[in-house]
Amino acid sequence: MPENHTQIRPAEKSFLKSVASLIYCNPFSGKRAELEQNIVNDPLILGARSFQQSSSFSPNLSTIQDSLQITLKNIRERMIQRRLGLSQNDFELYEQGVWFFVFHKYAGAFDDYIQKAHARGNGRTRAPFLLKLSEDIDHFLEPPGVTHQPTLQNPHLIAVFFQVRRAFYHIHQGIFGTSKQIRALRERTWESIFTHDFYRYQTRLYDRMGDIITLITGPSGTGKELIARAIGL
Repeated sequence: MPENHTQIRPAEKSFLKSVASLIYCNPFSGKRAELEQNIVNDPLILGARSFQQSSSFSPNLSTIQDSLQITLKNIRERMIQRRLGLSQNDFELYEQGVWFFVFHKYAGAFDDYIQKAHARGNGRTRAPFLLKLSEDIDHFLEPPGVTHQPTLQNPHLIAVFFQVRRAFYHIHQGIFGTSKQIRALRERTWESIFTHDFYRYQTRLYDRMGDIITLITGPSGTGKELIARAIGL
Protein backbone atom coordinates (compact mmCIF):
# COMPACT_ATOMS: atom_id res chain seq x y z
CA MET A 1 0.00 0.00 0.00
CA PRO A 2 1.59 3.33 -1.03
CA GLU A 3 2.45 5.91 1.63
CA ASN A 4 0.34 9.06 1.81
CA HIS A 5 2.98 11.10 3.61
CA THR A 6 6.73 11.41 3.96
CA GLN A 7 7.70 9.92 7.31
CA ILE A 8 9.75 11.58 10.02
CA ARG A 9 11.98 8.90 11.49
CA PRO A 10 11.64 8.06 15.21
CA ALA A 11 15.03 9.54 16.18
CA GLU A 12 14.26 12.71 14.23
CA LYS A 13 10.83 12.98 15.83
CA SER A 14 12.26 12.63 19.33
CA PHE A 15 14.86 15.31 18.60
CA LEU A 16 12.32 17.71 17.08
CA LYS A 17 9.96 17.27 20.05
CA SER A 18 12.80 18.23 22.37
CA VAL A 19 13.66 21.28 20.26
CA ALA A 20 9.99 22.32 20.17
CA SER A 21 9.93 22.27 23.97
CA LEU A 22 12.62 24.98 23.96
CA ILE A 23 10.44 27.34 21.93
CA TYR A 24 7.83 27.59 24.66
CA CYS A 25 10.26 27.64 27.58
CA ASN A 26 11.40 30.80 29.36
CA PRO A 27 15.06 31.23 28.27
CA PHE A 28 15.98 32.64 31.69
CA SER A 29 14.58 29.70 33.64
CA GLY A 30 16.47 26.79 35.09
CA LYS A 31 14.22 24.49 33.10
CA ARG A 32 15.61 25.88 29.84
CA ALA A 33 19.17 24.86 30.79
CA GLU A 34 17.96 21.37 31.72
CA LEU A 35 16.10 20.97 28.42
CA GLU A 36 19.16 22.04 26.43
CA GLN A 37 21.37 19.58 28.27
CA ASN A 38 18.89 16.78 27.63
CA ILE A 39 18.90 17.60 23.92
CA VAL A 40 22.70 17.62 23.76
CA ASN A 41 22.65 14.12 25.24
CA ASP A 42 20.23 12.92 22.55
CA PRO A 43 21.72 10.05 20.48
CA LEU A 44 21.01 11.98 17.28
CA ILE A 45 23.38 14.72 18.43
CA LEU A 46 25.96 12.53 20.13
CA GLY A 47 26.47 10.65 16.88
CA ALA A 48 27.43 13.78 14.98
CA ARG A 49 29.02 15.98 17.61
CA SER A 50 32.00 18.04 16.50
CA PHE A 51 30.87 21.56 17.27
CA GLN A 52 32.03 24.71 19.03
CA GLN A 53 30.18 26.14 21.98
CA SER A 54 28.35 29.27 20.84
CA SER A 55 28.07 31.51 23.90
CA SER A 56 28.40 31.61 27.65
CA PHE A 57 24.63 32.19 27.98
CA SER A 58 23.64 29.16 25.93
CA PRO A 59 26.74 27.00 25.42
CA ASN A 60 24.77 24.17 23.81
CA LEU A 61 23.04 26.26 21.16
CA SER A 62 25.62 25.78 18.42
CA THR A 63 25.50 22.01 18.87
CA ILE A 64 21.70 22.01 18.71
CA GLN A 65 21.64 24.31 15.68
CA ASP A 66 24.07 22.21 13.65
CA SER A 67 22.20 18.98 14.33
CA LEU A 68 18.87 20.67 13.69
CA GLN A 69 20.05 21.98 10.31
CA ILE A 70 21.06 18.47 9.26
CA THR A 71 17.75 17.00 10.47
CA LEU A 72 15.63 19.60 8.67
CA LYS A 73 17.69 19.22 5.49
CA ASN A 74 17.23 15.43 5.49
CA ILE A 75 13.46 15.65 6.01
CA ARG A 76 13.12 18.31 3.30
CA GLU A 77 15.10 16.22 0.82
CA ARG A 78 12.92 13.16 1.47
CA MET A 79 9.78 15.24 0.86
CA ILE A 80 11.16 16.48 -2.47
CA GLN A 81 12.30 13.02 -3.58
CA ARG A 82 8.93 11.43 -2.80
CA ARG A 83 6.86 14.52 -3.70
CA LEU A 84 4.88 13.84 -0.57
CA GLY A 85 4.29 16.21 2.32
CA LEU A 86 4.19 15.36 6.00
CA SER A 87 1.16 14.44 8.07
CA GLN A 88 -0.38 17.38 9.93
CA ASN A 89 1.18 16.39 13.25
CA ASP A 90 4.60 15.78 11.72
CA PHE A 91 4.46 19.03 9.78
CA GLU A 92 3.75 21.02 12.95
CA LEU A 93 6.77 19.39 14.58
CA TYR A 94 8.96 20.05 11.54
CA GLU A 95 7.65 23.62 11.33
CA GLN A 96 8.60 24.34 14.93
CA GLY A 97 12.09 23.03 14.23
CA VAL A 98 12.29 25.46 11.31
CA TRP A 99 11.16 28.33 13.55
CA PHE A 100 13.85 27.54 16.11
CA PHE A 101 16.59 27.15 13.52
CA VAL A 102 15.81 30.28 11.53
CA PHE A 103 15.26 32.44 14.61
CA HIS A 104 18.66 31.56 16.07
CA LYS A 105 20.39 31.78 12.70
CA TYR A 106 19.38 35.45 12.51
CA ALA A 107 19.63 36.30 16.23
CA GLY A 108 22.83 38.28 15.66
CA ALA A 109 21.23 40.25 12.83
CA PHE A 110 18.31 41.13 15.09
CA ASP A 111 20.74 42.25 17.79
CA ASP A 112 22.57 44.52 15.32
CA TYR A 113 19.24 45.99 14.23
CA ILE A 114 18.24 46.69 17.84
CA GLN A 115 21.60 48.34 18.57
CA LYS A 116 21.33 50.58 15.50
CA ALA A 117 17.78 51.55 16.43
CA HIS A 118 19.02 52.65 19.85
CA ALA A 119 21.89 54.60 18.29
CA ARG A 120 19.46 56.41 15.98
CA GLY A 121 17.02 57.05 18.77
CA ASN A 122 14.09 55.43 16.97
CA GLY A 123 12.98 52.20 15.32
CA ARG A 124 13.13 53.50 11.75
CA THR A 125 16.15 51.44 10.81
CA ARG A 126 16.29 49.35 7.65
CA ALA A 127 16.43 45.60 8.12
CA PRO A 128 17.46 44.08 4.76
CA PHE A 129 18.21 40.72 6.42
CA LEU A 130 14.47 40.13 6.84
CA LEU A 131 14.11 39.29 3.14
CA LYS A 132 16.70 36.52 3.42
CA LEU A 133 15.11 35.34 6.66
CA SER A 134 11.74 35.04 4.92
CA GLU A 135 13.36 33.15 2.04
CA ASP A 136 14.92 30.70 4.50
CA ILE A 137 11.52 30.03 6.07
CA ASP A 138 10.04 29.36 2.62
CA HIS A 139 13.01 27.15 1.71
CA PHE A 140 12.07 24.69 4.45
CA LEU A 141 8.30 25.08 4.61
CA GLU A 142 7.60 25.25 0.86
CA PRO A 143 9.83 22.62 -0.78
CA PRO A 144 9.29 22.15 -4.55
CA GLY A 145 6.35 19.90 -5.39
CA VAL A 146 5.06 19.78 -1.81
CA THR A 147 2.22 21.80 -0.30
CA HIS A 148 1.60 22.52 3.38
CA GLN A 149 -0.41 25.16 5.19
CA PRO A 150 1.90 27.01 7.61
CA THR A 151 0.57 27.73 11.08
CA LEU A 152 1.81 31.34 10.92
CA GLN A 153 2.36 33.48 7.84
CA ASN A 154 5.84 34.98 7.46
CA PRO A 155 4.98 38.59 8.48
CA HIS A 156 3.31 37.31 11.66
CA LEU A 157 6.19 34.95 12.40
CA ILE A 158 8.86 37.60 11.80
CA ALA A 159 7.01 40.05 14.06
CA VAL A 160 7.07 37.46 16.84
CA PHE A 161 10.77 36.77 16.17
CA PHE A 162 11.55 40.47 16.59
CA GLN A 163 9.51 40.84 19.76
CA VAL A 164 11.17 37.79 21.31
CA ARG A 165 14.69 38.86 20.39
CA ARG A 166 14.17 42.47 21.49
CA ALA A 167 12.95 41.29 24.89
CA PHE A 168 15.81 38.81 25.23
CA TYR A 169 18.37 41.45 24.22
CA HIS A 170 17.18 44.00 26.79
CA ILE A 171 16.80 41.49 29.62
CA HIS A 172 20.15 39.81 28.95
CA GLN A 173 22.04 43.06 28.40
CA GLY A 174 20.28 45.20 30.97
CA ILE A 175 19.69 43.06 34.05
CA PHE A 176 23.09 42.05 35.38
CA GLY A 177 24.01 39.66 38.13
CA THR A 178 24.13 35.99 39.01
CA SER A 179 22.34 35.95 42.35
CA LYS A 180 19.21 33.91 42.86
CA GLN A 181 17.16 37.11 43.14
CA ILE A 182 18.50 38.53 39.86
CA ARG A 183 17.92 35.27 38.02
CA ALA A 184 14.35 35.25 39.32
CA LEU A 185 13.93 38.88 38.21
CA ARG A 186 15.02 38.04 34.65
CA GLU A 187 12.64 35.09 34.57
CA ARG A 188 9.71 37.13 35.88
CA THR A 189 10.45 40.00 33.49
CA TRP A 190 10.25 37.58 30.56
CA GLU A 191 6.93 36.26 31.79
CA SER A 192 5.57 39.78 32.23
CA ILE A 193 6.11 40.27 28.49
CA PHE A 194 5.07 36.91 27.08
CA THR A 195 2.89 35.56 29.91
CA HIS A 196 3.27 32.00 31.24
CA ASP A 197 1.86 30.60 27.99
CA PHE A 198 4.09 31.56 25.07
CA TYR A 199 2.00 29.57 22.60
CA ARG A 200 -1.02 31.72 23.49
CA TYR A 201 1.08 34.86 23.13
CA GLN A 202 2.39 33.79 19.73
CA THR A 203 -1.01 32.95 18.28
CA ARG A 204 -3.41 35.37 19.99
CA LEU A 205 -1.67 38.11 21.96
CA TYR A 206 1.37 39.14 19.91
CA ASP A 207 -0.38 42.25 18.52
CA ARG A 208 -2.38 43.12 21.64
CA MET A 209 0.22 43.42 24.39
CA GLY A 210 0.10 47.22 24.20
CA ASP A 211 -3.35 46.98 25.76
CA ILE A 212 -2.01 45.22 28.86
CA ILE A 213 -0.68 47.32 31.76
CA THR A 214 2.42 46.32 33.73
CA LEU A 215 3.05 48.00 37.09
CA ILE A 216 6.76 48.28 38.00
CA THR A 217 7.44 49.27 41.61
CA GLY A 218 10.56 49.76 43.70
CA PRO A 219 12.75 52.40 45.37
CA SER A 220 14.58 54.98 43.29
CA GLY A 221 17.77 53.66 41.70
CA THR A 222 16.81 50.00 41.68
CA GLY A 223 16.61 49.72 37.89
CA LYS A 224 12.93 50.12 37.12
CA GLU A 225 13.82 51.78 33.81
CA LEU A 226 15.74 48.65 32.74
CA ILE A 227 12.65 46.53 33.33
CA ALA A 228 10.53 49.07 31.46
CA ARG A 229 12.89 48.96 28.48
CA ALA A 230 12.88 45.15 28.44
CA ILE A 231 9.10 45.17 28.46
CA GLY A 232 9.10 47.68 25.63
CA LEU A 233 7.79 50.77 27.42
